[in-house]
Amino acid sequence: MIINKGMLWLMLVVLADFQINNVASDVAVVLRPIRPKGLQVLIKADGMVPHFVFFEGEIYQVGKSTPNISSMFDVAIRQYKGDDNRWLFENYDVELEVGMVIKYRVFVPNVVHDLNVENEQGTLTFNGFIPDYKDFIVMKLFDRLPFPSPGRFCKGTVTKVVGKQVCAGDVIFEDNFDTFRTDLWQIEQYIPTDHPGHPFVSYQSLTADPNVFVRNGSLHIVPKLLEDFLERNQSIETGSLDLGDGCTRRQCSKTAFGPDILPPIVSGRLTSIAFAFTYGIVTIRAKIPQGDWLYPEFLVEPLTKKYVGEKDLQNLLQVSSIIQLISGIKRQLSLGVGAAGTHVFPDSIVTDAGHVKPWRNADAKASLRFWRNKDQWLPTWIAPSLEIDYVKVEAF
Repeated sequence: MIINKGMLWLMLVVLADFQINNVASDVAVVLRPIRPKGLQVLIKADGMVPHFVFFEGEIYQVGKSTPNISSMFDVAIRQYKGDDNRWLFENYDVELEVGMVIKYRVFVPNVVHDLNVENEQGTLTFNGFIPDYKDFIVMKLFDRLPFPSPGRFCKGTVTKVVGKQVCAGDVIFEDNFDTFRTDLWQIEQYIPTDHPGHPFVSYQSLTADPNVFVRNGSLHIVPKLLEDFLERNQSIETGSLDLGDGCTRRQCSKTAFGPDILPPIVSGRLTSIAFAFTYGIVTIRAKIPQGDWLYPEFLVEPLTKKYVGEKDLQNLLQVSSIIQLISGIKRQLSLGVGAAGTHVFPDSIVTDAGHVKPWRNADAKASLRFWRNKDQWLPTWIAPSLEIDYVKVEAF
């Protein structure tokens, strides 16, 4: 087949529930007559990745054996976005009536030769199987559908989101932290002592001296010393901590007893309250905390909050962003800052300044030893804030 350069180019839309005809074993065609005027034709070429698809048609009036010449068309159509090899032909000038017959065929080339330019006229030559004509009888006229947005073209995905259907490549969650969105995030308040290898922190939402806030387009989570917020007659080693009605999980209070002191650091942690997903690509752009024994918490937690299934992302951090494929059961995003603890830092680790880790992970006095080493690690907290520019989750 040879066609002249400068043909009509059209875009693909998704149609359904109309007459389907196969023109070849791997090409399916859907024709949709439109009222008062028009025709939409959806073409799907399974297992093929053509550059072009051509739809050729002739319209026969009721009871006539010769085509209506003014309604003949021989048009090339271009694929939209490359999704699933679906193509669309649209013609809104042709008038169709019930009983008319459309003879048509679809040509899907398998070879496209280079453009040949001669006397300022360009031609493209295509090779491939040209099928016989098929008959389509107009049985009903339909209303014209509005032209869809690209989101209508849905490529299959294993990603699942609670409460919605998604397509591969969709952004299923995003926050650029222009403001703090309470519809997306819950600031956690609890003491994570039921977590094996828990950090030496309590997660709180401080009001007098906020530790979780949005400023200049970034989320800030700032760890602070608990002793700065205790009553005068209390201390880390002898006091008590009660998060009261604001507590968001089971562990809401603690009383220091012997070497089992109060968590010495007040930190912040957010959980996506209205979003949960299974499988996805998580991207976070952030400036990580600077200071000994501090680390960012980029987590995807099971929706049921069973810590055994928690997936830790901070070990995947590279420069200022992370991109990681997350699989498994339905999960929520969780962002925070951890300090010390009994699972992140191996016992043999030494800081950049040459300081040996002052506690052992299996030691019952681990938190106490960390706290009593404050004069060594606190001066290194020159920029303890976790600053997150954006968070995005995509289906794949």
